Amino acid sequence: IPRNTVQEVFTFIKADLDSALANYVDFSAIGSKGQISKPAVLALQADVYLWTAKMLAGGHADLNKALDALNTIPGTSGSLLTNFDDVFRYANKGNAEILFAVRFANIESPVENWNSLMFPGANDVPANMDAASRAALTPIGNGVQGGILRWQPNSFIKSKFAANDLRRNG
Repeated sequence: IPRNTVQEVFTFIKADLDSALANYVDFSAIGSKGQISKPAVLALQADVYLWTAKMLAGGHADLNKALDALNTIPGTSGSLLTNFDDVFRYANKGNAEILFAVRFANIESPVENWNSLMFPGANDVPANMDAASRAALTPIGNGVQGGILRWQPNSFIKSKFAANDLRRNG
């Protein structure tokens, strides 16, 4: 398979972020900072557009798109800390400036462990989710006797990948 151009890759990334944002019902599905959320996608979108503004001559249009993404993040989702040095301090994990973090260490609380939170749980799937979005998820586990009920992408999602796409089976 030939390598895509840089422009094609960023076009794909931007479209993927737009799709992710379009599929979030609202800001209420935030759950844990160990799960991706609409504010985290907006922050990632801002990062991408800042990069393309400077590195791919996206100019003011991309800078404005980045600013719009950041201004869309509700103040209740996070805020900047007064001292940047405090953002990544061990004793300050999950602080107000962190929108999304994959944390995994045996000595850390399982509440923020990637294993229990990388997949949305039963309470994370909004009751008012449209039928097409709900059809793209399959529950695994049943949540009884200490088991975990999680939702994972199903064959509908897999069918969106080309048969020769190496990510398909992953």
